[in-house]
Amino acid sequence: MPQKRKRQDGLTLAELLITIMIVGIVMMGMVSVDYALRSSEQQQTRTSVATLRTSAVLQDIVTTATQAFGDSATRCIQMANLTTDATNYICMYRDFGTPSDYSDDSWLCYTRNGTNVHKCTRTLVSGKGACAATDPVTGAVTIDTFDAPDTPVVVATSPDFYFQVTLKSRFDPTRPTPGVGAVDTAGAKYSVVIAQEYMINPKVKLTEKVAPSGCSSQ
Repeated sequence: MPQKRKRQDGLTLAELLITIMIVGIVMMGMVSVDYALRSSEQQQTRTSVATLRTSAVLQDIVTTATQAFGDSATRCIQMANLTTDATNYICMYRDFGTPSDYSDDSWLCYTRNGTNVHKCTRTLVSGKGACAATDPVTGAVTIDTFDAPDTPVVVATSPDFYFQVTLKSRFDPTRPTPGVGAVDTAGAKYSVVIAQEYMINPKVKLTEKVAPSGCSSQ
């Protein structure tokens, strides 16, 4: 009587390869999702940090502008060389005594030098002007701060008087660094580097408007 052959269960080579492929696809999907979540979390964290830093600088400027004093023609808030590094300034006239006594008054000024905003106090005799690189740093901004179309403005037409300033900064404001001909130091186009750094080095832009109560449009 012929013997029955025992059935041997197992995976064929084709089934094994298909299983490996399915497991590989699932693993790739999990890794992709994990990477996307981590990248998104990193961008949100860095955006928050950049926003807090920029907001601190902006609030410092706005607080000073709120306390500005004088008339719009000769005092109050004055600006010059806004797009020129190191020589630009935004100055607010400060009254520290009786309005009729100008001897103790001063200008409180801000200047962008590179990626830093410096703050300084200038006497009435020295007059309004740019802060030096040795003056205290209030915070970091990008190199295109004060450039059009975000140039600070003072609207002094009657009956309105307000000061508006926009600050821009990145998580790392020193990157990317444009070179000659809008080319990055590494050789890539500046616009390309900006796009590539959207996730790892997010940029923020904050605008504030204030109407100084001590300023006159007359």
